[in-house]
Amino acid sequence: VFSLKKLIENIIYNSINLLQKLRFNMSTLNILKLKYLKSIEDTTSVSSLIEVVTSILNEIFDEVNLQADRKNIIIVQKIFSYIEQNYQEQIYLSTIAEKLHLNYHYLSSYFNNYAKESFPDCLNRVRISKAKEFLEDPTISISEVSELVGYSDQSYFGKVFKKSTGCSPSSYRKKHLNI
Repeated sequence: VFSLKKLIENIIYNSINLLQKLRFNMSTLNILKLKYLKSIEDTTSVSSLIEVVTSILNEIFDEVNLQADRKNIIIVQKIFSYIEQNYQEQIYLSTIAEKLHLNYHYLSSYFNNYAKESFPDCLNRVRISKAKEFLEDPTISISEVSELVGYSDQSYFGKVFKKSTGCSPSSYRKKHLNI
């Protein structure tokens, strides 16, 4: 039993240290590390040892998952920010993946899961939102609005706009300018 306890203590200790080397912020678990080791040491049976180890591992997994979620949110926020700043250009997720040093296929799946929409849908949503703002200015033609928000083909812009808003760009303009 003593050897088993020491083995488990080493595994817990080294796991926390390895997570730190992998750049996880393990300050909370580092504080608890001594408590973990003491609770393992205080066990008197294999069943209580299993309970303690299970509890410790669950806490470690929860902390790792929490930090992974924070990193995921940061990555999605960076993508949203990039779209907001560059919506008028031709934007490809593959370009963003390169900038973030991430695999394109991983980032695509990742974005869909965390943003709850596909990258093209997100890009179109931002572009249409900006287009609505431009359409409220009667001095800007609809073809200029199309180009300003990143659509080189005005008819495609019209289709995307209508699908998103339920009306054409010209109808939207008329409705919002009371023409």
